[in-house]
Amino acid sequence: MRATAGALALCGLVACAEDPAGALDPEVVSALATEVGDARGVEPSGVYAVELTPETCGCSEIRPELWPLTLCRRGARGPVLDDFTLQTTLDLVASDGIIDLSSDAITGNPVGALDADGSFDAGAVTRLTSLAATGFQMSRVDGTVAPQGDSDYGIEGRVQMRLIGRVEVEGLDGLVTDIEGIDCVETLSFTGDRYIVR
Repeated sequence: MRATAGALALCGLVACAEDPAGALDPEVVSALATEVGDARGVEPSGVYAVELTPETCGCSEIRPELWPLTLCRRGARGPVLDDFTLQTTLDLVASDGIIDLSSDAITGNPVGALDADGSFDAGAVTRLTSLAATGFQMSRVDGTVAPQGDSDYGIEGRVQMRLIGRVEVEGLDGLVTDIEGIDCVETLSFTGDRYIVR
């Protein structure tokens, strides 16, 4: 009940009630973090070396203040990279049907359900904290983690991110001249192997 009330409040702030429900709808992403799957134990937990490959880069042209949030830039001021593979690490914590994911390349900290077949759906909703922007970031990770050999694990899936809200537009002398709405989506696929067991 608490998660549903929070999701409704979020939709009221960013007017998402007008959007059709979808995989990156704020209420859908918020609900993912409350789900529990049927997996048992902590076996797939560990640090994974992963490669991220972009599929869509819809947020790469947004205001410079928001560049650290885009998945398709390397560094806060780096160029747009529409065709690259980013190597990073993914820290996975599993515990009785729950998966918790964190990575420098994935904003937010997606949490969700892990099933016995290794499939998972995790989500996180983060408030934008830049002084120049108001709104929210939805992060969703869907994929599969499965044994490889006797004791190793591999992981694959897709990361999706959506930014919705408003951003200030600065003119000459740094004065705010306008406020623009933002609603953009980025998607990256990933694959990797565990190299540290937890």
